[in-house]
Amino acid sequence: MTSRSRTLHAATCTLASPDVSDPVRCVCTGLTLLRLEQLTKRYGPREVLAQVSLVVNRGETMGIVGPNGSGKSTLLRIAAGRLAPDAGRVQVAPACRMAYLPQAIETEPGELTGHRFPSLFPSTAAASLAALGDRIANLSADDEAAPVIAQYEALLDALAAPSTGIEVARALGVDGVDAETPLARLSGGEQVKLALAEVMSARPDLLLLDEPTNHLDIAAIEWLEERLHEHVGATLLVSHDRALLDDVVEGLVVLGTDGSAETFDGGYTEWVEGQERQRTAQLVAFERQQREERQLKRAISAMESRSRYIEQSTTNFAIRKKAKKIARRSTTLKARMRRQAASAGHLDRPDEMPAGLGVQFNTAERAASRLVELVDARIEVGERLLLDGVDLAVDRGQRIALIGANGSGKSTLLRALAGHLELAAGHRSITGGAVVGYLAQDDEAGSDGGATPLALARAAAGISEVDATNFLHRVMLGREQITTPLARLSYGERRRLALALLMLRGCNLLLLDEPTNHLDLASREAVEGALRSFGGAAVVVTHDRYLVRRVADQVWVVEQRSITTRSPDEV
Repeated sequence: MTSRSRTLHAATCTLASPDVSDPVRCVCTGLTLLRLEQLTKRYGPREVLAQVSLVVNRGETMGIVGPNGSGKSTLLRIAAGRLAPDAGRVQVAPACRMAYLPQAIETEPGELTGHRFPSLFPSTAAASLAALGDRIANLSADDEAAPVIAQYEALLDALAAPSTGIEVARALGVDGVDAETPLARLSGGEQVKLALAEVMSARPDLLLLDEPTNHLDIAAIEWLEERLHEHVGATLLVSHDRALLDDVVEGLVVLGTDGSAETFDGGYTEWVEGQERQRTAQLVAFERQQREERQLKRAISAMESRSRYIEQSTTNFAIRKKAKKIARRSTTLKARMRRQAASAGHLDRPDEMPAGLGVQFNTAERAASRLVELVDARIEVGERLLLDGVDLAVDRGQRIALIGANGSGKSTLLRALAGHLELAAGHRSITGGAVVGYLAQDDEAGSDGGATPLALARAAAGISEVDATNFLHRVMLGREQITTPLARLSYGERRRLALALLMLRGCNLLLLDEPTNHLDLASREAVEGALRSFGGAAVVVTHDRYLVRRVADQVWVVEQRSITTRSPDEV
């Protein structure tokens, strides 16, 4: 990376803070801001990125998508200068200022919020500036001093401009935090929101964002979309938020599990539709090839039968000679078939597009039309009143999305519906035939980290090892994963398992709190397919607008201590 570029890392560096009402201004004036050439990265024997190339120009917003483990965060870290590739080159335009948002914030013991995010708190910026000056004075190597100098210059920008970062933080739902707040006292979501506030209130030419919508409610996601639309530089972002990918990006970088990368012009829905059109065309070509091969096989079989019949039915030399000629023709056609099968142009059957988790949620016996009801309910946590005077009901066949600001009481309401929280006032009634399947936001298949998916599946449904193995394979868990202890599985794998166990138990009322957390795009599509085919009722807490629009027939909005209804098209 050229030493003249300035990389501003939100987790460790201070960013300048212009007026958030203005589009983000840029220092660099070149067209191409970032060029990645033939990047290769390995982790042990596995090649995560294989000769990946990408150009990001001013005015472009590019999304990076792919399955879990395909190298999305790795590619972004290499672009930000946080990770060195094994091969290839990263080129950044001279004077280009990059702002990088990592997926998680690394904290140090005793670290204060103002020290980590000094641009959000001008009162601490001067002290941080002095500390950075001392570090620069004590560093001898230019390559060690360069990133510290970038932080120092960014802080100078912050001191020269009116600070609005804390206003941005409040817009993202972080309030009541000051410079002296210990960073460890904040949740991981609050830390990421502060980092995002620092990034979005800066003047970067190039934004590098890794899952920026994590921990954001729908209002904050829409706020972020507006800021990205206003950004006059370029943006490269990793995201599983399909609505964001539709609304903001002009192109996608699609990573595969084999290290490959393809670029696509358009948003997520356009890409999915393009994939389906391509698969349809491939299937038509494959079926045409199969018809031609069957016709050729029938012709060969007919020739061989005729040749054998002639040879067995006559001793006439001239006629037997004709039979041998027919046999040679069939041999030539067989050789032609073998060449075609071995050629690069021979088509394999296209892979099936994921339409679900491979299985459906088991539905318990049919219950009454009304499954659960709250009447004049008051919901409190400690001394805090979240909801009051709530009347609502869930009927068989309904699919309800539950949305609202962070902290408004969505998860608490779901717990009340499940009977896991007593009402402060009012009444909850549930029909005797209701079988509830409840998935908490942090429920990743159980607390026993030593248990395996295979053991949990057998215990959940009392089924044989063979049946449990086949079931887990169908819910996208591989042979090694089903015998791996939970503690060693990824968040996404544990989330898929938690949903799978609900499927096995058999329910007619699903209460799901952020079921797509930690899931990649294919898994999210699969969960939606399973929910759409579910015969019971479902109430789903989510910030995934794409899921709301595709699955829900009604939306409940938690706001001002009450519930209002909305159409999915309005979200």
